[in-house]
Amino acid sequence: MAGLKTVYILGAGASVSAKLPTQAGIISLVFSLDRSSFNTTQENGDFLSLNINESEEKLQLFYPEFDKYRRELGQFIVSNFATSDKSAQYSIAIRQADMITGESAELLLEKDEMLKQAYNIIKSINVSLEDLFTIFDSIAAGREHFRLYSPQRMAEMHNKLKMCIIYAMSFSIATVCDESDYTCFSQYLLSQRLLSSQKEDNLSVITMNWDDIFERSLYKLCESYNKKTTKKQQKVYPDLCFYNYDYHFKPDHIPSVHIKAKGNKNIKILKMHGSLAWLECPRCGRIFTDFKDEIAYEEFGNTYCRFCTNDTDIGDLPILRSLIITPTFMKSLDNLNIKNIWHNAYIDVNEADHLVFIGYSFPDADFEMRCLLKKAVKSTANITVVLSQYDDPKEIRNMLKNSGCTDELIKQIIEKMSLPFSRYSSFFGEDKIEFFYGGFNEYLKHLGE
Repeated sequence: MAGLKTVYILGAGASVSAKLPTQAGIISLVFSLDRSSFNTTQENGDFLSLNINESEEKLQLFYPEFDKYRRELGQFIVSNFATSDKSAQYSIAIRQADMITGESAELLLEKDEMLKQAYNIIKSINVSLEDLFTIFDSIAAGREHFRLYSPQRMAEMHNKLKMCIIYAMSFSIATVCDESDYTCFSQYLLSQRLLSSQKEDNLSVITMNWDDIFERSLYKLCESYNKKTTKKQQKVYPDLCFYNYDYHFKPDHIPSVHIKAKGNKNIKILKMHGSLAWLECPRCGRIFTDFKDEIAYEEFGNTYCRFCTNDTDIGDLPILRSLIITPTFMKSLDNLNIKNIWHNAYIDVNEADHLVFIGYSFPDADFEMRCLLKKAVKSTANITVVLSQYDDPKEIRNMLKNSGCTDELIKQIIEKMSLPFSRYSSFFGEDKIEFFYGGFNEYLKHLGE
């Protein structure tokens, strides 16, 4: 119906459809990457002469620094989460790898094999990303020592964890990412925005994800459309809802907050937890973005704020850092741009006639988002929840029943699983929600019907 407002809320399940790792899988990916992970077409498999794209080339360049950070992160994990035996095994494997000092392709691969033994030990340890970030955030808040680690060392280790995540996510984006679902979703959003007037505000997208696949997919379609417009037609741009600076200083760049002021149409993308591809200056607070190229890994190259480097009196040059909100119960939402995003999200949710949650498991750790929804959602709003078939209680019941489980045991298992269905139902009321368990891809086939 014309005039009704729809807000889409994207969770990790949407990015999983693009073949990106979940938060639960990031640690495993960090300790799985090696030189053989890069695409190679040469018969000798020389790591230094791979047939790769520009992003992979950059990642190849930063690989030694990534491995240095990963090794230190691994030592932190085994020292604090592993048994003494595993810790000793890790140290031995690292020492054996360090004995290989040559730089030939054969020796590098041999060293990787030794490191793989060490990293497999890390992968066998039951530690989650939430566990690690909770420790780092807690220590940062209290400025305390953590065992043998000083607050300063903990801050450094915190940053190394973030850098490892950036590298692993950037690698996935550069090598295995499938944008087809996001492209289909973006096409639908663009078509709907073109049906409404410039002043109307009938849709927006809230995303809890760190990757920038969706906004880059949307930008490509908008750019293609804008090239075909005449001077009298309005152009369309993704709107991040804060004043963003173009990383490459393109002259035609329009900051998000100026899109509508310049007479264009916008499609709002509210990234509640920031983005790996938002590079923030720690001195002036400016955030640099790029909708065309992947820039998250530029942090490995110590890239600087072009505004602050002109100031010769600031001492050490401020290095741009990715702005991400970590998945813990101690999230810091004090950043002014993040605050503005959350304020816009509150308004959009409050105005929404239809909320569509896609691939969002509604985790307890997102209590700030739960609080926002509880305060903002209208009692008359329709709610659709799009999840995968593996989240469907009926499918799980049938599977357990076929395996011979009793009804009472099935009930106990499902309760312990704490499915998204239970969290959504207790929060909104089961009678107010339409559940769709076909996943993002299947939902897109029915979108607009």
